[in-house]
Amino acid sequence: MRREFQASQQALDRKFQETDRRFKETDKKMKALQELFEGQWGKLMESLVEGDLVRLLDKRGTQANDTSTRRKGCRNGENYEFDIIAHNGEEIVIAEVKATPRTFNPGSSGRDRIYLLTQPLCTESA
Repeated sequence: MRREFQASQQALDRKFQETDRRFKETDKKMKALQELFEGQWGKLMESLVEGDLVRLLDKRGTQANDTSTRRKGCRNGENYEFDIIAHNGEEIVIAEVKATPRTFNPGSSGRDRIYLLTQPLCTESA
Protein backbone atom coordinates (compact mmCIF):
# COMPACT_ATOMS: atom_id res chain seq x y z
CA MET A 1 0.00 0.00 0.00
CA ARG A 2 2.82 2.37 0.83
CA ARG A 3 4.46 1.74 -2.59
CA GLU A 4 1.19 2.51 -4.33
CA PHE A 5 0.92 5.76 -2.39
CA GLN A 6 4.51 6.74 -3.25
CA ALA A 7 3.95 5.88 -6.92
CA SER A 8 0.75 7.90 -6.93
CA GLN A 9 2.51 10.82 -5.23
CA GLN A 10 5.36 10.73 -7.78
CA ALA A 11 2.89 10.68 -10.65
CA LEU A 12 1.06 13.63 -9.14
CA ASP A 13 4.36 15.53 -8.67
CA ARG A 14 5.22 14.92 -12.34
CA LYS A 15 1.82 16.24 -13.39
CA PHE A 16 2.29 19.36 -11.26
CA GLN A 17 5.74 19.94 -12.76
CA GLU A 18 4.33 19.54 -16.27
CA THR A 19 1.49 21.94 -15.47
CA ASP A 20 3.97 24.47 -14.07
CA ARG A 21 6.13 24.16 -17.20
CA ARG A 22 3.09 24.73 -19.42
CA PHE A 23 2.06 27.79 -17.39
CA LYS A 24 5.55 29.25 -17.85
CA GLU A 25 5.38 28.60 -21.61
CA THR A 26 1.96 30.23 -21.81
CA ASP A 27 3.22 33.25 -19.83
CA LYS A 28 6.09 33.71 -22.31
CA LYS A 29 3.71 33.49 -25.27
CA MET A 30 1.26 35.94 -23.70
CA LYS A 31 4.05 38.43 -23.00
CA ALA A 32 5.27 38.18 -26.60
CA LEU A 33 1.73 38.73 -27.90
CA GLN A 34 1.22 41.71 -25.61
CA GLU A 35 4.45 43.32 -26.82
CA LEU A 36 3.47 42.68 -30.44
CA PHE A 37 -0.01 44.13 -29.92
CA GLU A 38 1.23 47.23 -28.10
CA GLY A 39 3.86 47.94 -30.77
CA GLN A 40 1.44 47.46 -33.65
CA TRP A 41 -1.29 49.45 -31.88
CA GLY A 42 1.07 52.42 -31.49
CA LYS A 43 2.04 52.28 -35.15
CA LEU A 44 -1.62 52.11 -36.17
CA MET A 45 -2.50 55.16 -34.05
CA GLU A 46 0.45 57.12 -35.46
CA SER A 47 -0.62 56.24 -38.99
CA LEU A 48 -4.19 57.37 -38.33
CA VAL A 49 -3.05 60.67 -36.82
CA GLU A 50 -0.57 61.31 -39.62
CA GLY A 51 -3.26 60.76 -42.24
CA ASP A 52 -5.37 63.60 -40.81
CA LEU A 53 -2.75 65.89 -39.25
CA VAL A 54 -2.11 68.23 -42.21
CA ARG A 55 -5.85 68.83 -42.66
CA LEU A 56 -6.39 69.43 -38.93
CA LEU A 57 -3.49 71.86 -38.75
CA ASP A 58 -4.78 73.68 -41.83
CA LYS A 59 -8.20 74.08 -40.17
CA ARG A 60 -6.41 75.72 -37.23
CA GLY A 61 -4.51 78.12 -39.45
CA THR A 62 -1.15 76.37 -39.60
CA GLN A 63 -0.05 75.38 -43.09
CA ALA A 64 1.93 72.16 -43.32
CA ASN A 65 3.09 70.79 -46.66
CA ASP A 66 4.55 67.50 -45.54
CA THR A 67 5.03 65.13 -42.64
CA SER A 68 7.90 62.98 -41.42
CA THR A 69 7.41 60.09 -39.03
CA ARG A 70 9.41 58.32 -36.35
CA ARG A 71 12.42 60.60 -36.41
CA LYS A 72 15.05 59.52 -33.90
CA GLY A 73 18.31 61.10 -32.87
CA CYS A 74 20.66 62.08 -30.12
CA ARG A 75 21.60 65.61 -29.04
CA ASN A 76 23.94 66.50 -26.20
CA GLY A 77 23.91 62.86 -25.12
CA GLU A 78 20.10 62.71 -24.90
CA ASN A 79 18.15 60.34 -27.15
CA TYR A 80 14.87 61.53 -28.61
CA GLU A 81 12.11 60.33 -30.90
CA PHE A 82 9.43 62.39 -32.60
CA ASP A 83 6.36 60.46 -33.70
CA ILE A 84 5.23 62.92 -36.39
CA ILE A 85 6.71 66.19 -37.62
CA ALA A 86 4.54 68.39 -39.83
CA HIS A 87 6.49 71.11 -41.65
CA ASN A 88 6.27 73.77 -44.33
CA GLY A 89 9.87 74.90 -44.74
CA GLU A 90 9.60 77.64 -42.11
CA GLU A 91 7.65 76.12 -39.24
CA ILE A 92 7.34 72.69 -37.70
CA VAL A 93 4.74 71.05 -35.50
CA ILE A 94 5.80 68.02 -33.51
CA ALA A 95 3.04 65.52 -32.68
CA GLU A 96 3.52 63.00 -29.91
CA VAL A 97 0.95 60.23 -30.30
CA LYS A 98 -0.25 58.43 -27.19
CA ALA A 99 -2.36 55.35 -27.68
CA THR A 100 -2.45 53.58 -24.36
CA PRO A 101 -5.77 52.12 -23.20
CA ARG A 102 -5.50 54.13 -19.98
CA THR A 103 -5.92 57.41 -21.88
CA PHE A 104 -8.44 56.21 -24.44
CA ASN A 105 -11.79 57.97 -24.25
CA PRO A 106 -14.40 56.28 -26.48
CA GLY A 107 -16.48 59.48 -26.62
CA SER A 108 -13.59 61.53 -28.00
CA SER A 109 -12.22 61.53 -31.53
CA GLY A 110 -8.83 62.64 -30.23
CA ARG A 111 -9.04 65.89 -32.18
CA ASP A 112 -9.56 67.82 -28.96
CA ARG A 113 -6.07 66.78 -27.90
CA ILE A 114 -4.22 68.70 -30.61
CA TYR A 115 -2.45 71.68 -29.14
CA LEU A 116 -0.48 74.14 -31.19
CA LEU A 117 2.52 76.02 -29.87
CA THR A 118 1.96 79.73 -30.06
CA GLN A 119 5.59 80.54 -29.27
CA PRO A 120 8.60 78.84 -30.90
CA LEU A 121 10.61 76.49 -28.74
CA CYS A 122 13.82 77.93 -30.10
CA THR A 123 14.96 80.22 -32.86
CA GLU A 124 18.15 80.14 -34.86
CA SER A 125 19.99 83.28 -35.85
CA ALA A 126 21.04 83.70 -39.44
